[in-house]
Amino acid sequence: MISPDTVLPYPHLSERSTKIVAVIGWINDFSSYEGYPMWADNEVASNGDKISETEAREYFPELATYSYRR
Repeated sequence: MISPDTVLPYPHLSERSTKIVAVIGWINDFSSYEGYPMWADNEVASNGDKISETEAREYFPELATYSYRR
């Protein structure tokens, strides 16, 4: 299990050349955000735009057992 409040970066830029991160929640859930590539991971998590569940699951298949926070 991944610790709550962990920010996981996707190791590559998205198709739109943005940085993608997943934020792990406290109830086996997560949400995912995109932001500018020069932003730090925590800045993307705090100020980025939330992406769809479909996209998030493509970027973070290791979180398949976690529910997506809408």
